[in-house]
Amino acid sequence: DKLEALGGTNTGEGLRKAEYMLEYGNPDANKTVVLMSDGLPTFYSVKSKNKEHYTATDNTNPRFAGDGSKVTDETISYATTIGGIIRGTANNVFSIGYGLGNEKSEANKTLKQIHESMGGGDSNFFASSDGAIDNVFKHIATEILATYAINNVKMNMNLKSGFSLNIGGNKVDIDNVLYKTDGKVKNGKVTYEAEPVPFKFVIKSEVTGQHELFTGSTVSFPWKDNEIITAPVPSISINIDKNELPNIRANLTSPSEVEAYPGDEIKVTYDVTGEDFTYEDSSNMRKKDIAIVLDVSKSMLKSGKLDEIKTALINSLINNSGLAGDNVNFSLITFNNKHKVHSELTNDRNEIVRMIQAIDIEDKGSDDNNARQIDNAMVEAKTILDGKNPDADKYMILIASDHLNYNDNKLPDLSDEKYNIMSLNLKKGNKCLDELHKKMGETLENYFISEDKSGEDIKDDLMDELADRIISQGRYMTYEIPTELKLNLGDNFTMVSSVKSYKDGIATIEGPTVVYENKGNFKYVAKEQKYKVEFIIKPNEGKSGTLSFGDNNVIAYKNLRKEEVMKGIQTPKVNLISPVIDLIHGLDNGITSSGYSVIEGEVRIANDMMVNIASVATILSSNVNVELRINKDIDLQDLSKIKVYTLKGGNLVPMECTITSIGTNLGQNCYNIKLPPDIKVETHIVIKYQCKMPDDASSEESGSYENNILFNKEEKIFRLKGEALPDLF
Repeated sequence: DKLEALGGTNTGEGLRKAEYMLEYGNPDANKTVVLMSDGLPTFYSVKSKNKEHYTATDNTNPRFAGDGSKVTDETISYATTIGGIIRGTANNVFSIGYGLGNEKSEANKTLKQIHESMGGGDSNFFASSDGAIDNVFKHIATEILATYAINNVKMNMNLKSGFSLNIGGNKVDIDNVLYKTDGKVKNGKVTYEAEPVPFKFVIKSEVTGQHELFTGSTVSFPWKDNEIITAPVPSISINIDKNELPNIRANLTSPSEVEAYPGDEIKVTYDVTGEDFTYEDSSNMRKKDIAIVLDVSKSMLKSGKLDEIKTALINSLINNSGLAGDNVNFSLITFNNKHKVHSELTNDRNEIVRMIQAIDIEDKGSDDNNARQIDNAMVEAKTILDGKNPDADKYMILIASDHLNYNDNKLPDLSDEKYNIMSLNLKKGNKCLDELHKKMGETLENYFISEDKSGEDIKDDLMDELADRIISQGRYMTYEIPTELKLNLGDNFTMVSSVKSYKDGIATIEGPTVVYENKGNFKYVAKEQKYKVEFIIKPNEGKSGTLSFGDNNVIAYKNLRKEEVMKGIQTPKVNLISPVIDLIHGLDNGITSSGYSVIEGEVRIANDMMVNIASVATILSSNVNVELRINKDIDLQDLSKIKVYTLKGGNLVPMECTITSIGTNLGQNCYNIKLPPDIKVETHIVIKYQCKMPDDASSEESGSYENNILFNKEEKIFRLKGEALPDLF
């Protein structure tokens, strides 16, 4: 009856106080939360003016934000955040929307969202009208009486070597087990039953293969008189695959089957793609370089907060476990009318702690010592930050107690995203640091103000919050994964393009470096959707038919664990087709109405006669090796007598070719005819040459004279047989 209704609703604060009462009450009690509200959240509790949620479990009355009349995402978020904390404490959760309309109203939907954040089920949510409220409370009372809770349930891990919990340690907390009864008595007993309680955890493994897990692990919970009951956890068999993140593939984008002529150059293309992945690796965070710019003017001495600042810097910042390790460096610069560099960037925690402890301000000397010329100190801090680790995240912490002197034109440019300014104002009502903070383009989330005259809030809260901001703001570095394509050319192909290396028929081609960028929540996405790779091969001379690559063609790279990964890739098949059609070779009969006429086979020619011979072919490519072989006994050995033409519209058009003698073979003089390189369409070729029959070609001993012409492997033979002229001649 003594409750008083005031304006606005801070639902989250009410739940925070409820959590405090439950958490610090009787540990063995059955814990229940009944949320009853005729309004929606319009306020939320904050730590300070930076409006960060106040979530500590205590009995304090923190500041609050919100206008008291509007429901916002922030007010709902605060209530559900506290609801999530209650979820691990309360055994029963009931919520009553009193006078908020029917169950489908927007107001009741919001209240139900808060209800569910606490772990409340549908059956325990009530949208009530005035007349039904008594029945609702009776139902809640019945539910509470019919409930028995088992609290502090834990799974105790017995993990084999190479396995560990992601959160560290060897215990996992399990939500309370809630037993319920229908109240019916059978054989003098009341039966309680509980629904299964789902829970999850993450285990990391350093080993691969098949493993039995949880052998010797137990679940434990307290019983009467502090007795601990344990039960075995069934073992499970799991298979740990090799961590080959990221998954990078090379997909053939040129045709998988290619028709080509011998000697053709063939372009092969691939798209290299990197699949997105999620991977939590704190060691991949960028380095953090932190420059502390501290006011040491007389006002700091008068404020009485110097000791609190020094303690907070050492305990909450320098020795913060979240900022430990070699990837975090600190620098210390102090300023009054002048600035002084106490330490360049260092990860030696002992050194920086000694520097902070040694800071002292004497209440004597020139009044100039009370000046606070911060611009020069900030310029010096930026110089220090820029002098080391160019890819690191840069933090400049400004700590000041009173009016600041600076020239706008002398302030350093900190607009790049790698710079972050954190400001701690030690004097309530001093707007100078606030204005400088805004002038530098920094957000309010990075601005903190001490409102406690003693400075206790600096070491209790503010420096912790500032350190948390630095930890949470860390950027992750990119992963850069160089790739190679390894192709087994065997003896079928020659690589025309340049290669990184070539050994035993395996050509190694340098592929792209796939760059992965962190997009938040540990998700990495390839910077480029796909990377193009292309190279040119050529069938080896003398090859015909269908040509394939050898086995084990792969894309190779190193995974995040620096282990070699090889993934198979598809390679094309090349079907070699002859570029030569209708090759004939014989006695030159000239152009006729049906084309160029040649008498093939064997022809009898009178002794001591000149003979005109021709070879005709249709070719489809310049990649045709033409070789003419003439019996040395009838060869004129005059290159000028060998002519090459194209047949166009019934006319012979001279073709510029290079003709060279390449020696003898089995009684024949051999000539190479190199065709021009620009033949890409069907072209009719006529090769004309002359021979002279010997005087005695008709003797039985001489037989016939054989000439051969070869277009690649296509060959045609023409024979001449001598005979004496009749006496009439």
